[in-house]
Amino acid sequence: MAGAVGALRRDDAAEPEAAFADSKPYFIGHERRSNAGNPLPPFRWEEPVDPPLLTTNLHETHKALGARMVPFAGYDMPVWYTSVSEEHAAVRETAGLFDVTHMGVLDARGPHALEFLNVVTGNDVAALTVGESQYSQFLLPDGSVVDDLMVYRVEDEVYLVVVNASNNDKDWAWLNAVNEGRVLIDSERPGAHIQHPADLRDLRDPQHGADARVDIALQGPRAADILIALSGDDPVFAKRLKGMRWAGVMRGNPGGFDLIISRTGYTGERVAYELFVHPDRAVELWNALMAAGEPLGMKPCGLAARDSTRTEAGLPLYGHEMAGAQNLNPADAGFGSFVK
Repeated sequence: MAGAVGALRRDDAAEPEAAFADSKPYFIGHERRSNAGNPLPPFRWEEPVDPPLLTTNLHETHKALGARMVPFAGYDMPVWYTSVSEEHAAVRETAGLFDVTHMGVLDARGPHALEFLNVVTGNDVAALTVGESQYSQFLLPDGSVVDDLMVYRVEDEVYLVVVNASNNDKDWAWLNAVNEGRVLIDSERPGAHIQHPADLRDLRDPQHGADARVDIALQGPRAADILIALSGDDPVFAKRLKGMRWAGVMRGNPGGFDLIISRTGYTGERVAYELFVHPDRAVELWNALMAAGEPLGMKPCGLAARDSTRTEAGLPLYGHEMAGAQNLNPADAGFGSFVK
């Protein structure tokens, strides 16, 4: 009997050994375990030298509206149409329409998408239910900011990830390197890596067909009225839209456009929407919003008004109030509470 008990105890002691994956990015008790796996190299990124200036699908539309165009984040973009003060006032008093189709729109999906995003972002993605979004940052092991971003949970295992246009290629390289276990994610446990990869997609890539997406922003007090007008005053759509809380996400088809609609934006407005539409329908959506919005006082707005409204709202811009020459981390920028 004593021998049997001893054998049982030896078996029990052996079981926890099999329960550990010492290369897992994080687990309770990891500090009592030895590091496993070969040390991974830090992430490196070099910006391309003299890349060609890109244009969005709305480029000719902006020129036809008389916009002054300037290079920004690798794209030829409208800085203003009439004046900064007029466009800023439109956002605050009626509504402004912004071309943000240059922004990166990615998605992470599958049974391990949540686990992956909680490794690469600082905020707690597990706090999101379907139809919610959050502000976050991609952080290197030393707390340096790769980029700041928004995460939208659009389905149970599908997350939309929107990143800065200037960082899209870097972010894509960083995410794939982490997903494939090729770069350092923990300086104290240099062999730690993703155990179960997520399915990552760049939704600006036409290979994704009907799932492809770009972003157009409609911001200001009359923004909901404009979307409802676009829907033909559909009462069901109007109720759903008006019932959506700040940072909420929903699907909708106002005016026959298949949209992912989020109540978010970069202007500080609380009545504000980002409209994720198929790239092939971006011009058509812009024109339809102009037709619905101009009678309500909406104006097309350029980069200058986007910058003045976000500055007034105290929102950081990557490369200026976050990261940049001073390597400002989220706490330096006053956004430390978003790092969980």
